[in-house]
Amino acid sequence: MSSNRTLGTLIAAAVAAVVTPPARADFLVSNDGTHSVLRFADDGTPLGAFAGGGHLLHPRGLAFGPDGNLFVADPGLGNVARFDGTTGAFLGTFTQELISIPEGLTFGPDGNLYVTSARVGGEGTVLRFDGTTGAPLGVAASGGGLNRPEGFAFVSTPFLLVASNGTGELLDYDSTFGTFVGAVRSGLEGPTGVLADSPFSVFIAEFDADRVTHLNGGQISTLSGGGLDGPVGLAFAQDGTLLVASALSNQVLRYDRTTGAFLGVAASGGGLDQPTYLTSYDFETANPVPAPSTRILIVSGALALLVRAWRMRADTPPGGIHQLRVATA
Repeated sequence: MSSNRTLGTLIAAAVAAVVTPPARADFLVSNDGTHSVLRFADDGTPLGAFAGGGHLLHPRGLAFGPDGNLFVADPGLGNVARFDGTTGAFLGTFTQELISIPEGLTFGPDGNLYVTSARVGGEGTVLRFDGTTGAPLGVAASGGGLNRPEGFAFVSTPFLLVASNGTGELLDYDSTFGTFVGAVRSGLEGPTGVLADSPFSVFIAEFDADRVTHLNGGQISTLSGGGLDGPVGLAFAQDGTLLVASALSNQVLRYDRTTGAFLGVAASGGGLDQPTYLTSYDFETANPVPAPSTRILIVSGALALLVRAWRMRADTPPGGIHQLRVATA
């Protein structure tokens, strides 16, 4: 097979990766009413309790770690629990040092675990822990009036957007030093979950207003309807649609992330009782479902490299030797 045909095959595969979703990506939901994490197929079919077994009281933020296991924040127990990412078996308390009322939780680009913490009265921080050992590594966000922090998201390293539920704001922090950068959005009504599609596209669940606000560059729009009642957690489904945990209607709803149109009920029944946070996960490849814009950026970069290689091969004289070297930092 010629090199040009080989490159053409690779480019076709890269393009297919953009438009073809994973073979299967289920979603997990922290379910306060049953003190467990429930699993649903992408089509909404209930698959039963995935994690809990008496080891969760009020499950909230959840994320899969670099080790492939599931981590769950529990403000009722004041800790972060770890469960086997395949079987859901309890693996123990990952950390509870310095944490008070943990709500939001995610793994950062550095592989470390970030968890919100709030003191009596609501004064909040985001704490950093070693993603392997659970050892505390300091404060990633504090100040700026942060009060009762809930969901948060990295929009670009090292900047972290945090929902300040007590003040109705979305606040920006430099996670390297834990310093306050500024308020991105004020006047929010009970902000809870935060989800970033790109540095310029961020979704914020507003529990008290029964809506999701979308900050997209300089434009602001809202997602509502479909019976949305008390939105908390947000996640992208395998097809790029937006999943929203509707805590007071005991459902997970689906929306078009671009137009905001309500697309239907993603999950109902199956034990859903006060669902809070959720995450999508491809159990076949053991990978979290990436943000839609991230998939496009990755494939666009691959396409650019392939095209460059194709052109460089085309410029190689007959019989010549040509090598494409990729520099690494």
